[in-house]
Amino acid sequence: DCREGRTLIEFSAMKIAQRANTVGPQYGATRREFARMLGMGLAVGAAGYAAPRSLQIGHTGITWGDDTERAITDVASLGFYGFETFGNVLENWEKQGGLRHVLDSHKLPLISAYCTLNLTDPSKRKDELDRMRTWGELLLKNGGHVSVLGPNNVPRATYDFKASKSNIVETLNECAKMLTDM
Repeated sequence: DCREGRTLIEFSAMKIAQRANTVGPQYGATRREFARMLGMGLAVGAAGYAAPRSLQIGHTGITWGDDTERAITDVASLGFYGFETFGNVLENWEKQGGLRHVLDSHKLPLISAYCTLNLTDPSKRKDELDRMRTWGELLLKNGGHVSVLGPNNVPRATYDFKASKSNIVETLNECAKMLTDM
């Protein structure tokens, strides 16, 4: 019970201070009882104090496979700060009116979309950038603001990074410029 607009900590400290004036056998409270009460008061005060968080924790929908609606419901009910999905999921949900209404109904913000693009094949760059533009627009439309760029898989045993490096850098630069200019 926090009276007169006092916080729980202020109220607890006030009650402990009042009780401190009644320590001693003549008042019916021993030092041991006072120490116990002080400890309980501090515990109550600490329980009522929540330090501001400098890091928010979200969750990705990959854990739920293709059940995006269930993923959003569970992530929201578990108290996570935000949600991450995939670019292709945003595109698929767009055909159903978009993902925003599901996120909003659960008061869960979309933070990011993991977007896979081919970085190693120069002949696919234009199509990949067109797809990334679509996913970037859908990400913004649904309230997100982070695009996680995921590269395509390569056969590790035979992959020659040096041969692909310039195309990787050029594709990433073009993609990043396009997305940041949105």
